[in-house]
Amino acid sequence: MKAQQDTLFYADIQVGGRHPEYRLKKYERQGIKLDDRPQDYELLAEYPADFLSFFCYSSSVITTHPNDDEANGKQSSENKFFKIFPMDKRGYKLEKPTN
Repeated sequence: MKAQQDTLFYADIQVGGRHPEYRLKKYERQGIKLDDRPQDYELLAEYPADFLSFFCYSSSVITTHPNDDEANGKQSSENKFFKIFPMDKRGYKLEKPTN
């Protein structure tokens, strides 16, 4: 769940029209102070995105060993078991799937 929150909280702000409470609490625990003004929150609330799209043809796995060479310090890495859609380095589908 933490990995999903780290990845998706940007969309939570855009679509939800506010910063998620879990993220504000995290910032507080870490001593992070946002350089924000009340008008920023008013704009977010007044103009949330009404459409969100995402690219669903990629796959990654969560690792419990982020210090492994393959993980490169990240919590997620390429899913080597998902070979239906060949991907380039950016995670874009290269060609039609083969059966």
